[in-house]
Amino acid sequence: MPEHRKCVAIIGAGRVGSWIALNIAQIEIRRLVLIDDDRISEDNIKVPGMVPYTFFELDSYKCDTLARKVIAINKKAHVRAFRTKISPQMGKDALERIFGDSLLIIFAIDTVAGLKVLEMPEIMSKRLSIIPAMHHDGGGHIVCWIPSFTPCPAHTLGLESFDEIRESKASEAGISPADARIVSGIASELAVSLLFNRFGSNWKPFDIRKGNYLHIEKLKDGRYQKILINPHKRYGCRLCNLR
Repeated sequence: MPEHRKCVAIIGAGRVGSWIALNIAQIEIRRLVLIDDDRISEDNIKVPGMVPYTFFELDSYKCDTLARKVIAINKKAHVRAFRTKISPQMGKDALERIFGDSLLIIFAIDTVAGLKVLEMPEIMSKRLSIIPAMHHDGGGHIVCWIPSFTPCPAHTLGLESFDEIRESKASEAGISPADARIVSGIASELAVSLLFNRFGSNWKPFDIRKGNYLHIEKLKDGRYQKILINPHKRYGCRLCNLR
């Protein structure tokens, strides 16, 4: 597929998904699918720099506003926005209509219902995925899933199912704009590397077939350290061993 035809779907237009969309709008990826059912609220913008939204965009749908910002950066970008909440209950046909020919899905969300789409082999067997998350004490982690090569995201994180995740409100997390930008920046870089198979010197230790768990530790002096972890596939897991 020509590089300009490669499509990325981003679920979530909040503090991680929004910056990822704006980052990759500046590079070769011109086709984006943005999915979020939320509107911009005062809580979203009360910390300056946490999200790329402003007071004048209050009550607008995040995905629509983000789509306009992407096109402002890249006039050649083709963006589809869906005001919906993703979950397995939507069914395969509805999800396929939304994701279309997306080669990569970025799950920039922390809702159990949304993440459980990752447990649907009929959707994920032919797509790459990146799952970025931020930690309450700073930093975060990113999981890459390449079906048939890497362990599934659930077992990478030591979970039996995404049902084990405890959802928390954004206001409960002591997360800074710097954390959001570092996690989204690395996720954007990985998205480009995965789609175009470009793993330069920055990712030299990264074994794309095994090293799918990237821990981003925030050090006491404010710097961030990337730790690549190579978890093993879980024997008998249909997702870890998806073909």
